Amino acid sequence: MNNSRDFFSLKDKTVLIAGASGKIGKEIALSLAHLGADIYVHYHRNYEIGEEIVNEINKIGRKAYLVQGNLKRESDVKRIFQTIKETTDKLDILINSIEIESKSLVEDDWDDVLETNMKTIFLCTKNSLNYLMKSRNGIIVNISTLNGFEANPSNISFSVSKSGVAAMTKVLAKELGGFGIRVNLVSHLPIICEESNDNEKETNKTSIDNIIKKAPLQKRIDCADIVNSVLFLCSDMSQFITGVNLIVDGGYTL
Repeated sequence: MNNSRDFFSLKDKTVLIAGASGKIGKEIALSLAHLGADIYVHYHRNYEIGEEIVNEINKIGRKAYLVQGNLKRESDVKRIFQTIKETTDKLDILINSIEIESKSLVEDDWDDVLETNMKTIFLCTKNSLNYLMKSRNGIIVNISTLNGFEANPSNISFSVSKSGVAAMTKVLAKELGGFGIRVNLVSHLPIICEESNDNEKETNKTSIDNIIKKAPLQKRIDCADIVNSVLFLCSDMSQFITGVNLIVDGGYTL
């Protein structure tokens, strides 16, 4: 019988993390590298963070490649996959961890939220398929929030986009299962981002404190709680799991 550690090993797997320069994306990148994976670190505007992640992965002893692009543009996505072709010509895992939020009802802002939160996943998935099919054990993990199934009247575009991600995950799981590709979703409670301004942090803290009071576990979610769920879905421990929305909420939605 295999050692349980072997099931969590990602040795020599190649991973693309869309949105790696975000707080959750960064932690996923470093954690996967610690398990033996080589990482394509995607960023859009924050080159410094992307470079920092690459350097940290190299210190771990794994390979890291910095790729830049606006994932709402297929030309940029194609350029990233051209880089993959010219370097490793291999991809086993795609992590989609990119999102924006806006409470604005302006048309351009609505379009931006839906394109960033849904179109990017569609384009990255579409362009990754040849590689994931060749892998024979391809994995896609989408990162989302509870807004995908909770009605939030003050944040309609974000909630609609997250519902779309949940639906897309199920459809892709059905379409791609025959090619040995597993597609799953991690939906988590909100976390306080260091990038937020003081007012946003205070608002988020109040909201999170209210959530904690309602959740059976009655504790704040940590970035590691989200990352560990992603690691599980990337490992052989979940090799018969696809189309699942893994809810990481301390029981809040019970």
